[in-house]
Amino acid sequence: MSEKGCMKCGSNDAAKKDVAMTGTGLSKMFDVQNNQFTVVYCKQCG
Repeated sequence: MSEKGCMKCGSNDAAKKDVAMTGTGLSKMFDVQNNQFTVVYCKQCG
C-alpha cells in the first residue's frame, strides 16, 4: 500500500485529535458524550 498524503493538497504532514460527541435520545438530552472518535487531519489545509 503506497502513501499518497492528503487527498486535497497532497501534503504528508498530518495530526490527530481525540474528540467526544453525544449520541441520540437520553445521552443527547443529558449531554453525555459517550461516543469517542479520533480525527486525522492535514496540518497544511485542515
